[in-house]
Amino acid sequence: MVVRGRVKLSVCGSDGRTLILRIAGAGEVLGAASAVSGREYEATAETQETCEISFIRQNDLMRLMRVHGELAFWVTQQLTKDYNSTCREIRNLMLSDSAGEKLARLLVGFLDENTE
Repeated sequence: MVVRGRVKLSVCGSDGRTLILRIAGAGEVLGAASAVSGREYEATAETQETCEISFIRQNDLMRLMRVHGELAFWVTQQLTKDYNSTCREIRNLMLSDSAGEKLARLLVGFLDENTE
């Protein structure tokens, strides 16, 4: 979890191009899907400024989720938020006709996320 600061999440294609998935801020969880599935984290996480990051081991998280239903519900909410964000980004990339339109959608999305 990002306690303080901002973290850029990105993925690299086989052609070497990088796609920025999102910028995570304080209070956001990173790697929840990997922790729940037991798979490797698919994205690269890079701090954008001085950050404080909190970490919990995968087996500890799974044990706590089994014992505390409210934690499992919260993690499910985080996974849903990540899924929706990813779908929105894919839609924006695939349905935008021009680079200018893609940039405009990106900026509007960034503003929406930071005013919630």
